[in-house]
Amino acid sequence: MPCTSCFKEQHVNDIERSRASAFTIQIQFRQSLIYRVDTNDRRTYNYRARLPHSSVNPIVARRENNGFVTYEYPDPEIFPATVAQFVRMNASKMMYLLAFYDLTAIRMVWSAEGNWRPRALVIPLTEDSIEEHKYECMTPIAQHLGLKLWKIHDETLDLLRASSTFKPDTYGST
Repeated sequence: MPCTSCFKEQHVNDIERSRASAFTIQIQFRQSLIYRVDTNDRRTYNYRARLPHSSVNPIVARRENNGFVTYEYPDPEIFPATVAQFVRMNASKMMYLLAFYDLTAIRMVWSAEGNWRPRALVIPLTEDSIEEHKYECMTPIAQHLGLKLWKIHDETLDLLRASSTFKPDTYGST
């Protein structure tokens, strides 16, 4: 029969472990809540950006690795500070942001499979393909940040929009 002092000691250790576990869960919940509120606030702010001089707030990326959660901001040297900088981003900066936020750029094409339906093709993350499909690569980044491209008034963006039209698929059906 186990001694009562050993039983009490084990019981106290179990209580301390459960308190520590509850405290850890509480901290994780608080961090998750702060992350969500911060992200929503930043997206709401970016949603209102319409003019080229309007500032753009970066969104925090949440990463999970072996049960640990970390929060990262994009590199401030690469992240565009204003809407004008966002619209004029080069391919390498877009490639960085697509990879950082784990986003996929999609190009819609018309498929001649019987009745001309649109279908989506994933744009590879190379500088040439991003430069060729700049508006299509810009769109998922803007959506993630909360920017509304259709509200932004910029000549460069208007030119990109005009170059991004549905074209018949010349590669055949895949």
